[in-house]
Amino acid sequence: MSEQAGLSHKVAWADRVEYDKIWFRNIQQCDETFGTPLYEKSVWRLYYSIINIKDGPQLHDIINDWLKGTWYPKVDADLKQWKVANPFEATDENNLDHERQEIMTENLPDFCFFMRQLLNDHGYAFYQRSGDSMEDKMY
Repeated sequence: MSEQAGLSHKVAWADRVEYDKIWFRNIQQCDETFGTPLYEKSVWRLYYSIINIKDGPQLHDIINDWLKGTWYPKVDADLKQWKVANPFEATDENNLDHERQEIMTENLPDFCFFMRQLLNDHGYAFYQRSGDSMEDKMY
């Protein structure tokens, strides 16, 4: 391989640490735990597995921007509505913490969907390649 050809070659994102497999397993875990108490941990595990790609999309930063700009403000707005509807309960800090956690849990499917869609939009989809099935690659 010439030096020129070597300079133009970039390691595929999946070859780095096989992130396609990690993300696949984490997304699959989200699907399997949906509707159970383990779902929250599964969604956050997916979140913590998504990284900024060197010389590529800054996926983790995009997610953090969405959390700060969309998800947390929605949680705060829902909590504000709850406070209005429950003024007596809203005076107790423990009730506020509990309700905030409940609202966050209710909004986890939106968070998970955003991350899945982001991966798909940036070409990190899980599909058959070169005749190999992703299922074979998972194990």
